[in-house]
Amino acid sequence: MYADLGGQKHSDPGTFRSRLAWWTGTIAAACWDRVLPHALCWPVDADTPTQWADADIGRPLCLSVVIREQERHGRYVRLSAYLDRTWTAWWARQWRWRSARDDDDDEALWSHVHGEWVVCENVERAARLATARDWSAVERIMSRADAKAYLASLHDGSRPLALSDKDTDILLTHLVHDARAIQHDGDVYKWGTARVTEQDRGILAVKGLHAQLERQVDAWQARMERAQATVRRALQAKEREAVTLSYLRTQKQLESMVDKRVLALEKVHTLLLSMDQAVGDAQLMQAYTASEKTLRSLLADPSLQPDHIDRTMDALAEARPRRRARR
Repeated sequence: MYADLGGQKHSDPGTFRSRLAWWTGTIAAACWDRVLPHALCWPVDADTPTQWADADIGRPLCLSVVIREQERHGRYVRLSAYLDRTWTAWWARQWRWRSARDDDDDEALWSHVHGEWVVCENVERAARLATARDWSAVERIMSRADAKAYLASLHDGSRPLALSDKDTDILLTHLVHDARAIQHDGDVYKWGTARVTEQDRGILAVKGLHAQLERQVDAWQARMERAQATVRRALQAKEREAVTLSYLRTQKQLESMVDKRVLALEKVHTLLLSMDQAVGDAQLMQAYTASEKTLRSLLADPSLQPDHIDRTMDALAEARPRRRARR
């Protein structure tokens, strides 16, 4: 298996195909199982043969031929071309009809195959895992960062796939451009075949606000707990009354801030649920979309004033009665 493949393609095609298939499967498995740095991409450089060296046999003398053959069949694609989309499935198919020299040995080809290679077999395997989930109308709308986070969390059975950042870029590119499982416009990514709409942008804005509020609630909750601990220590140490009262005032202020943000979070969560239920009713969705400007201003406002959210919620609540009255 480690011997040079140069010249064997025509002199012994059966053995050539067998060895090529063995190496192809072995490399794909080593990537998938994260023996190599990435699950979907194989970095190849001057040290690669040494990494595959066997104590009894030595280094493999066939890897560059394996890479050349798989590139011709569109099974390996250079990472830069894959992400830039200068490679297409049509272009890959054309390689199958191109004649190739059979007298190139491993050493002669080696300098031409250095670089990072997308292992398309693994990309398609990961895509099947990614598309197995059913999404609700709101869940299917996400930002690029959210989409990459979801892909990074994929499991192969009970085992975390542990995709690297480079892997998630590759897989997201495949899902958008090749599998057509995701539509996107700017930073709005939408699972499915339907195009991205203004309603989708509104949903993503609300989801962004919800995530920001969750982070703020967690941060303020932690500060409040630290303040409570400070008050307890002051009481136990019997510090001066003025100092203890100062600590108590700080604690109360923090509790008030947490309460306001929890209330805002609950209202935005309710808004998301309403949006999920309303998808499909175009007029009602337009009413929700009209709130996007207000929601964007809230996102830019560090204080996230509850009265802004109240006004938005009141306007949205009035949309249902008006819609029903027209029926």
